[in-house]
Amino acid sequence: MMTDVHATQRTTRARLLKRIDDALTTAGLDGARDLAVLDPDDESVVALLPRQDAPAVGSAVARAARFQSETSVLPRHERVRILEAAADIVRDEREIFTHAIVSEGIKTVREAESEVNRCIETLRLSAMAVHTVVGQVLPMDVTSRLASHTGYYQYRPLGVVAALTPYNDPLNLVAHKIGPALAAGNSTVLRPDERTPLSALLLCDAFWRAGTPLARLQIVIGAGEDVVPALVGDRRVQAITATGGQRLARAIEGVAGARRVVLELGGVCPAIVTRSADLDLAAAKIGAAAYGAAGQNCLHPQAVLVEEPVHEEFLHLLSQQVSKVAVGPKSSHETDMGPLIDQAATARVDAFVTDALERGAACAAEGPKAPSRLHRELVLLRDVPDDARIWRDEVFGPVTATRSVANFDQALRAAARTTGLQVSVFTARLDESAAAVAGLPHAGVVINDTDMRFDGMPFGGNDSAGLGREGPAFAVAELSSIQSVHHSQSVM
Repeated sequence: MMTDVHATQRTTRARLLKRIDDALTTAGLDGARDLAVLDPDDESVVALLPRQDAPAVGSAVARAARFQSETSVLPRHERVRILEAAADIVRDEREIFTHAIVSEGIKTVREAESEVNRCIETLRLSAMAVHTVVGQVLPMDVTSRLASHTGYYQYRPLGVVAALTPYNDPLNLVAHKIGPALAAGNSTVLRPDERTPLSALLLCDAFWRAGTPLARLQIVIGAGEDVVPALVGDRRVQAITATGGQRLARAIEGVAGARRVVLELGGVCPAIVTRSADLDLAAAKIGAAAYGAAGQNCLHPQAVLVEEPVHEEFLHLLSQQVSKVAVGPKSSHETDMGPLIDQAATARVDAFVTDALERGAACAAEGPKAPSRLHRELVLLRDVPDDARIWRDEVFGPVTATRSVANFDQALRAAARTTGLQVSVFTARLDESAAAVAGLPHAGVVINDTDMRFDGMPFGGNDSAGLGREGPAFAVAELSSIQSVHHSQSVM
């Protein structure tokens, strides 16, 4: 049986590499292949790709700008057809897409299968969004001054969109960028994280095979310092949509000017466990979120505030969840948690744990030993003081910090001091649910669950956590220009 599994994996790898070669040929990327894509499981080489630079970025933007100015707006029915066709290709080739995510990134095969399904959903939601962002005829005779006028507004493409995506969701977050950009009628230049470009390249290829002209969707693959400044600094780019961290945000904010910008930046996503909560449910949900994507998830509830009367019981239940986490090869369906992306990520996680322990926290539980140098044990910390780094900065790793609070109001005040995309609240009381929704400043509040996102909902953060909103229908609006049209019925 094991031989059959290995043979199937070798066959899938061969199909993946063939599809990559075909995509590179379509994209015209025929240079020397000196960018190695590594598997974080064992740091073996998955594929070699051409490394692009700033001049290549400039050429891509120039092609997109020229295409956008010289070509009529893509009809809405054609946008829908392309998005549905791309979704069908991903569905039909889900095995290759899953293998790409597992091979180049940090996700287990079960997590990768889920991401492929979400990508298909995101593309179909993008197709639906083509119909939802429409203009409106305005009743201008509501004022006597314009009684002889009629008017309406409509959505039009912005032009060239620069899309930048991270390593932790290398397929679905790409779909969240290029799907809405195409739905709005724009041209896109995509820059995926250089550590996980294969999934992005495959998705671009699906769009090209679905009939998207190459100039309308291009991909640039290269180190961030080589390509990101050239892409976001090019004034021919009308909009920038990006997911990443604070360093990326600073690079964009420094050159964006008055252009349209959509940023998803993450942060600390706290969780509150009240004395009325179903503790088994809370421990199961927070435990699963702790090891999901090895904590490399912008919705990871890394800071958990627990009401004091149930703190010890909850810690016991959560420790039991931690002890059951299975680590091992990402390709195994038995594996729960994979590795971190690289040595810089492991060093960051280690520094967070050391900082918390030095400030007085204690280790409440650890998961199974790591099988490689890029894996880390799942760590559960207790009694973490307020000045620990993990309460204010995103750890992006399998570390969960807990501390007790006297009551629900204290938990709300502590959670409100964090910056992140959402807050999780575990409670059986409707008044506490309502108080959390009304009193917390975060863009998302989740009741009795954790890292929850429906891809059709508005998604993003406030302040340092982000700018603007994703979710296909909302992203299409963000990446569109509103044109107002006025008609005078007066006869001269």
